Formats: sequence, structure tokens, C-alpha cells
Amino acid sequence: MKIDKAILKLLKRSSSLEELEILEDWKKQSEENLAFLSLINTPMNNNYELFDTKNAWKKIARRAGINSSINKSLITGIIIALSALLTSLYFVQKSAEVKALPVYEPETEVRAFALVDDSKVWLNKNSMLAQVSDFSEDRIVKLQGEAYFDVSHKEGQSFIIQLNDEDFVRVVGTSFNLLNTEEEFDLNVYSGKVELHTLNRVIELEKGFRAVRLDETYVKLRNRDKNVSSWKSNELIFEDAFIDNVFQALERHYKLDIHLKDGLDTGGCKLRSRFKNQDIDEIFTELSEIWSMAYTRTGQTIEISDIACR
Repeated sequence: MKIDKAILKLLKRSSSLEELEILEDWKKQSEENLAFLSLINTPMNNNYELFDTKNAWKKIARRAGINSSINKSLITGIIIALSALLTSLYFVQKSAEVKALPVYEPETEVRAFALVDDSKVWLNKNSMLAQVSDFSEDRIVKLQGEAYFDVSHKEGQSFIIQLNDEDFVRVVGTSFNLLNTEEEFDLNVYSGKVELHTLNRVIELEKGFRAVRLDETYVKLRNRDKNVSSWKSNELIFEDAFIDNVFQALERHYKLDIHLKDGLDTGGCKLRSRFKNQDIDEIFTELSEIWSMAYTRTGQTIEISDIACR
């Protein structure tokens, strides 16, 4: 029956010109046909309900005044098709809601932003922070890479940072720097308290403490490194720092490889200085004057051939 197919195509919004003409002629045949087409062609709202086909048939028949000349199996088929369509729309909408949760992935520069709970985040380049929950009840994010967090306090609502499938960091309101990659883990607390949940235990950290991963285990110690979050401030601070600590900080901050020639005497080489928004060539020019240092640079590798601390 052509009218059957034409009505189903109308529901799917895929009617051809010929099918629209068939429907136009059919609705002119009776008031019941006109009422029925008006009913099924009404735009659907966004609310989703499961359809009971028997009750739906009675409701449509009562509202449209449909008589027995219309094929009841056709109407049942239409209702089932409409139910399937609404179900599909419902899950598409839910899927879109999940995908709408933000993911932050800066590639070339540090990015600062606020989350929906007013927590502030500084995300290092080549890192990824994904919001896992909508923060209406649980505040959950996932981190790969490095970030500095200033978490807002929410009464009765903790803030969770997923590190992998099992481990996580839990806080309430605090500030801290977190590095989480396959190669390194370093958690430094600047205010408040932080819980590291890992290896079936909980490590509590207060201001001034850090947790690092060494040989597949985690160690709690005091944080004496002033340059852990230099990537955020773009500032390096050295207060009577030994040369090894200076080079380690420079390697981390500028992604360098620094090599000293074998046999060089670096005893007594200390540095008291501060570098703010300076490139590595400016810094090494200054260091070469302080330590009478000779060096060559090739890309991100620096070879030190001579040094005389005074």
C-alpha cells in the first residue's frame, strides 16, 4: 500500500516529491486523514518517553478520530518506528553531553584557566587535563603531564585527580604542583593537605613536602627545590646552590642535556642568582663569567670543556 510507505517516509523526514503528493491527496479524502497526518507530523520535543503501543494506539485513535478503515498494523508500525527514533535521539543527546566535558591540551605554551568550580589550573605544554565529571556532585579530572593546581574549597566535596586506572590524588582546598608521566612522578604541596592514593596505601602530604617515585615505589620527603614549578613562573632562583643542582634545574626547565668534561674540578662551584624570562644563551653567558666556564652548544646539548670556580 503506497500510503503506508509514504507515512513512514514522512516520519523519517525523507519523503520524495511523489510521496508528498500522495499524502496531500490522501489527507484531502477525509477529515480523519487530515487529523492523523497533523498529529504525527507535529514536531517532537526533547523529552524522551518509552512508548506503550496499545495505549499510544488508543490515544492517537481517540484524538484523531481514526476509523477502522485505516490499517491498525500500519499505525503500530509507525508508533514503533517513532519510539526507536526518539530512543536514538535520546542516546545521541546523552553521548553529546559526555563529549562536551572539556579537555585541555596545550602544545606550545603554558595555559592558565579556571574550572567550573573556580579552581585555577596552570597546565604545562605537551600535557593533557581532562574533566571526567560535570562537577555537580564529584569533582574529577585526569592528568597526563604537568600542572599546578589551586583548588577551591567546597564543603563536603573533594577534588580528585586520576593518575591512571588505580592511583589518584585527593584534595579539598589546596595548591600544589603535580608531574605525572610514565617516566616521572613528582607531587609538591604549597598549601593545605594532599592525599596520594597508590599501591594500596595513602600518603598524606602537607605544605613543604613532596612525593616522588623511585624504583616503582613512592617516597615522601621535604621539598628543598625552589624551582620545581619554574615552568609556571618562568623564573629560576638559586641561593648558594651547588653546580650539580643548578645544571639539573636548567636541564629540566629548558629541556637540555648538559655534559661536563671528565676530570673537571667543580668543588666549591656555587651560584646565588635569579633568572626571570631569560633564554638559555643569556644564562650561560652569565655563568661563563661567574665560573670562568668554556662551553659549546649544539641544539639542546651543551658541552662544558673548562671551568674555574672562584
